[in-house]
Amino acid sequence: SEHIKKVTKEFCDWVANLGGESNKNNMEESTITSLFASGYETKPALSVPIHVVELTNVPQELRATANVAQQQQATKSIPTEKKIPEKWKYSGNYQPTWVKFKYGSWYLDPKSWKKRDAEIPLLDPKEVKNQEMSESKKKSKELNNDIAQSHGAKLFMDWTIDVKKDKRKPEFLDEVAEIQTKAAEEEKKRIEAELAAKQKKTFFRKKQVEVS
Repeated sequence: SEHIKKVTKEFCDWVANLGGESNKNNMEESTITSLFASGYETKPALSVPIHVVELTNVPQELRATANVAQQQQATKSIPTEKKIPEKWKYSGNYQPTWVKFKYGSWYLDPKSWKKRDAEIPLLDPKEVKNQEMSESKKKSKELNNDIAQSHGAKLFMDWTIDVKKDKRKPEFLDEVAEIQTKAAEEEKKRIEAELAAKQKKTFFRKKQVEVS
């Protein structure tokens, strides 16, 4: 640049004004520029003698700089190996840190404890048994209702009452008998209500005829 040329000229003029032997103090501007130019722009000038100094005789500050420069140059000269990206494969062992687990509860036998997802409920065996019993009773009642509505069940119940009065009946037969009794009472009430409604309707019709 123009600034570098100007500074170089001033430096060469200053050296020439120092006096002394003309050959030693006369420096060309191109020589100075070559010494400070980067390696990408020009080659180092050979017109000025270069003195090789051992690294041990160089001050420590300059020695560190020289080592860094050598390492950088060596790094640039060594070709880097091209890394081939490996294809990612899912191993199946990855578990996110946010996934929660649980092992057991105080109402479970410690021998049955095992690792499981936190969302899986831990059911108390007693509650499960009670639930199964309640489901069984529910199904039993539904079955007894179906049996109680059949005509054959009514005849069978009459036979057990007449023939086996001294024998203890099974529990489900008592329940069937109770269902049949309630059903008979409800049927009787329904018939009486229908009869009362018909009588009331007949009474109002007679009144209307008399008035007309």
